[in-house]
Amino acid sequence: MDSTMMHARSKQTPKVTPEMLGLLEWLSGSGWILRNEDFVAIWCNEAYAAIGNLKPEDVVGTKLADYIGDDAAKDRERSYSVAIEENRPVTNIQFTGDDRMLSMIFPIDEEAFGHKGVLCMIQEAPRGDNLKLEAIETVVQSPVFVQLAALSTAELRVLYYLARGNSTQQISEKLFRSTKTVENQISNIHRKIGTKSRGELVQFASGRGIEKYTPDEWESIITTARAEFSFNTEDKSQPKK
Repeated sequence: MDSTMMHARSKQTPKVTPEMLGLLEWLSGSGWILRNEDFVAIWCNEAYAAIGNLKPEDVVGTKLADYIGDDAAKDRERSYSVAIEENRPVTNIQFTGDDRMLSMIFPIDEEAFGHKGVLCMIQEAPRGDNLKLEAIETVVQSPVFVQLAALSTAELRVLYYLARGNSTQQISEKLFRSTKTVENQISNIHRKIGTKSRGELVQFASGRGIEKYTPDEWESIITTARAEFSFNTEDKSQPKK
């Protein structure tokens, strides 16, 4: 076979047909859900339902907004629309608390199903060096980042090291800033999120799983999230290497 033809074929979007659902029914390592063009769930496997401690029959007929709120649902549904309109897979990564989930969205075969829609896969995302954010199209909206949207990029970097238990002096050394600058940024964080002590601030950050990321992961996350969710961009400085 001509190598050019082989390359072109590899780029084609795989067709999702009803016959595939029977195979996905028994996969325990990843959750799969089928949504129609209105994004209503019409099928899911047990692994997907188990994410919410539900049964498949409890999921069928629901929409994302029934579980994650309107804003986050609209953000994810935009990815569904891209998959349908451009007839191609879309990959997202979702952060919620200390969980990170990899989501792949495939347009379904309209002729085979009798309607448009998407088949979505969700599973635990890789971590550390195995997490390649440059291959992910977007970081989808989650409560973690919505609550941090008032913080500048510099403050988000400080918050990360606070969550990991670093002192003001240690943070200043890691970020190449004076201790006075770090103290001012900590004061700004307190004011913006309503905490009053270092202990409350650490609890706030660790409660959202911030300390579980590597420094490189957190840098990629806040950069992507800032672009996606219109984060505060008053400080665009990058930490010195």
